[in-house]
Amino acid sequence: MELDTPFNDKGETLRQALTATREAYGYEDPRLHEPPLPLFVMELWNAFWKLDMRRDRGQWGNSMPLRYEQIDAYMRVKSHPLLPWEVEAIEAMDLALLNAQAENKNNG
Repeated sequence: MELDTPFNDKGETLRQALTATREAYGYEDPRLHEPPLPLFVMELWNAFWKLDMRRDRGQWGNSMPLRYEQIDAYMRVKSHPLLPWEVEAIEAMDLALLNAQAENKNNG
């Protein structure tokens, strides 16, 4: 999934950046052999990362959980309604990300 995550401010994914590197320099990153996400999952994955880029940060820069207001605003601005199961999936991804960030902070 890491390959299909927005990688830079242009919205390019890591997969696109690694492919461009391969074409420009001939270096084949082994991660390029991971299969891409199915389209319906990719859309949800991209929605999550767009929400993440606009999430609130705490006083010390720590990520705050996504709020329903942010998800609602995303759906209105992007004209992209999410189904209830998709909102639940975004909440699960958010919780996993916050837990991973907390674990990384505690371990390093």
